[in-house]
Amino acid sequence: MKAKAVITNWDEVPVCIDIPYAARLLRFNTDYTSRLAAKGKIPARKVGNSWRIDKDELKELINPRADVINKLTELANQINNNDENALKTAVETIELLTNKAYSQFFVIHEVK
Repeated sequence: MKAKAVITNWDEVPVCIDIPYAARLLRFNTDYTSRLAAKGKIPARKVGNSWRIDKDELKELINPRADVINKLTELANQINNNDENALKTAVETIELLTNKAYSQFFVIHEVK
């Protein structure tokens, strides 16, 4: 059986996706992805006997927000100009993002 290509461009993802497609994005198997949907660990809605997932909600779950990336880029530029307050703010922002990312990982994978 030929392996399916990895999805690398969010613009190619349909607005509403099913479990197999979401599993490819998450790089999980379909059974595990279905269990996550049923437990409410990923943003999914039951339509008949199938789960449907909104692309933007899933993207928000697994990708950092663009505004945060922009802020960190701005702070990096200020740090390059030796702005000490920017360095402190950047460290705090990175700590916040790291904690959020770990929290999402642990919630999705039910790690305690």
